[in-house]
Amino acid sequence: MTVEDVLRRDLTSVYRSRTGAAVAAITALSTVVIIGLIGIAPSSVVGLVGGLLIVGILLALVFLGDPKLIAITAVLFTGFAIGLVLVLSWPLLFQPLAFRPSMDTAVVGVGSLLSLTIPVVALLSSYATIIGERNSGSIRFLVGLPNSRSDAFVGKFISRSLVVVIPLVLGLLLAGIIVELTYQSGSFLSMLGLAAVSIPYALVFVGLGLTASTYGNSIYQVVAIVVAALATLRIGWTAIRFLLVWDTNPPHPEWFYWIASLNPFNAYITLTSQFTTTNAHHPLLGYPSDRIFVDGTVQIISNTETIAKTPAVAAVVLLGWMVITPLFGYFQFKKADLL
Repeated sequence: MTVEDVLRRDLTSVYRSRTGAAVAAITALSTVVIIGLIGIAPSSVVGLVGGLLIVGILLALVFLGDPKLIAITAVLFTGFAIGLVLVLSWPLLFQPLAFRPSMDTAVVGVGSLLSLTIPVVALLSSYATIIGERNSGSIRFLVGLPNSRSDAFVGKFISRSLVVVIPLVLGLLLAGIIVELTYQSGSFLSMLGLAAVSIPYALVFVGLGLTASTYGNSIYQVVAIVVAALATLRIGWTAIRFLLVWDTNPPHPEWFYWIASLNPFNAYITLTSQFTTTNAHHPLLGYPSDRIFVDGTVQIISNTETIAKTPAVAAVVLLGWMVITPLFGYFQFKKADLL
């Protein structure tokens, strides 16, 4: 069984289950639908809240519905969003001064939502990859044929990556068309750039889920590893960083910013910010130490210049995580007693 055989077998299995449909649905709602909601809502905040509610509905369907129900819901929501935003925006397309959402709103809105949903869908698609084979007994078939474990692991990684990346790119391409037609200074190329930086971000968490699946001896252990890893990256990393400097005032030493920059979440947000028209500071970017509240408003008190905050470093960090996370799983899979 070659890598191609494993890939074909695994893709067939995924799309016969609810996993493939759920991943595609949540990804579409996080890209096309949120762009549509922002485009027609009276404010971007209303659009973002609506998008989060819809993603919540789909997450519920993942556990309560079947693949056909999930797919139908996603298609209906996506088609409705595209049609409605184009119909309502069409009269404004010929009025250059008409109020329309800005490109910055599109990038920040979609980037923020994807920073939350990409880890969810990537882990959803990959966490049960190996442990599921072990629980069903099909692992004997996977590793018992005349093929190497390397082929099996690489085939699984490519398969689960395609499950996430294909709907992600398609969703952002459709969202880019809407943005180009209906947003102020709308740029299809910027949305294409957003897709380009979202791919390695997705692969980080595909690799993380696959690695967790090789280390756990039961589905409960794998889920615990995934939850712990995600909580560490999203909450614990920031908490530890602030505990190290909680009694000091900014500007902080440079290592403080390096700790923030080495987090894949921060690296992704840094890269998405490069596609705004003004290169605006992203509200989720993890450098709040440079800002304080004064009379209810945020003021810059230190504009720390450090290479750690540059897009080049963010790109290297994200690519590094993309390579490292599956490698841990690969070496564990090679030596583990799976039978």
